[in-house]
Amino acid sequence: MNSEDDNTFLMAQLFAFMDKGKKAVITGDSFYRPQPKTYLYQDKKPKDFDSRLAAILDREYELPELYAKHTF
Repeated sequence: MNSEDDNTFLMAQLFAFMDKGKKAVITGDSFYRPQPKTYLYQDKKPKDFDSRLAAILDREYELPELYAKHTF
């Protein structure tokens, strides 16, 4: 998708979908798309995940301020 010609089919599909809905793009009775191969593994939860989650949820009112302070 680096040139204008590469985007022609994509744009045609997008406009057909926006105009007529998914029936314009998926014309068969069923649709199958294989999983992408970009996600190779699942992250493991830390051992103390439940206690960490509870601590985060206890302080959820502080999170927007902490986020704003540490992102800029």
